[in-house]
Amino acid sequence: MRPAPGDYQAEALDFLTQSLKDFEDRKWKYSVLHAGMAVEMLLKERLVKVSPGVVLERIDEPDCRTTVRMSRIIPRLETLGIRPEQSDCRLIGKIAEWRNDVAHWKLRATESDVRRELSAIFKFFSRFLLAELGARINEKLGATEYRKFRELLREWDDVVKEAQEEAAEAGHVDDHMPPNTYDCPECWGPPQTVAIKDGKAHCFLCDQDFESTSCSRCGEAIIGEKESLEEGPTWCESCTEHVFSAD
Repeated sequence: MRPAPGDYQAEALDFLTQSLKDFEDRKWKYSVLHAGMAVEMLLKERLVKVSPGVVLERIDEPDCRTTVRMSRIIPRLETLGIRPEQSDCRLIGKIAEWRNDVAHWKLRATESDVRRELSAIFKFFSRFLLAELGARINEKLGATEYRKFRELLREWDDVVKEAQEEAAEAGHVDDHMPPNTYDCPECWGPPQTVAIKDGKAHCFLCDQDFESTSCSRCGEAIIGEKESLEEGPTWCESCTEHVFSAD
């Protein structure tokens, strides 16, 4: 039987509520796991909004009972003419990676790591829910759950502000590059938390070090692991999106 519209959104909110409870109980691994499941259900609800059948793994088989894997949801949305922002696509891939780490017991289960990851997941969830499904998170969560949701994000915003101040003091970039506006490839934290200096980059949010180079097309700074930057061509996100959209 094919899923009825609305089921996945309800499941997404249930997983989100459980994630908040897990965080409160200091069950770090399960908090991230359930938040990741919440995102998967939300993305499937967007597919169902187009047509209930397109959420199935094999849409050409009427008796198919398995739904599409998370790794295939974005390509399927794009096939249907729904193109999330490139940064959101990368974040969704990162969320899947975090959830996979939980499943294999690789998650660095510290409160700081979990706060960072949940902050990114919750902000995406709230934004996608409104933009693609026309619903507001405060109208979908109970009063207690919404208060916990806001408190976690507000506390994390204080941590981010401190990291941004440290990055502003520590780094600089060439004059033609905007200062401290680069996404960290490790935590995908908010902008202005990464300082770049003398070909090196440091994220003051997750305390990770990276190499820095310039986009071969526009000259904008790019940060990443040394091996990935040496693979080439080294294009920034904007140039990559422009090149592939032109094909």
